Amino acid sequence: MRHLWYTGYVVSSLTFLALAYVEWQVPGFVSYVFPIYPVALIAVVCGLGTLVTSKATLAVQRRFEVVAVGIGIILSLLVFQAAGAFGAFRLVLAIIVLILPLVLLKALSDVKE
Repeated sequence: MRHLWYTGYVVSSLTFLALAYVEWQVPGFVSYVFPIYPVALIAVVCGLGTLVTSKATLAVQRRFEVVAVGIGIILSLLVFQAAGAFGAFRLVLAIIVLILPLVLLKALSDVKE
């Protein structure tokens, strides 16, 4: 089941990045047809599903998880303060930035079989 969550996370994250890049290059090209924030929400949910279904095997890994959460909190506060131009979406961006370091740590550190 973990591989399914992980695949969903990778696919939805790359899809979000591609759509965001196209939207950045040609403003309105994607957003007039399809909002990209549901794709980001799916990426976060799949990332959390990957976290929940994976097993922590080492105590050293717990230390890295605590550091990742600390980095996420600091970056989340910075994004929340700096993203005033996004209005109500700055809270969504701050939550994504809060969760992203831990999800990336888990995704990059898990060994594929």
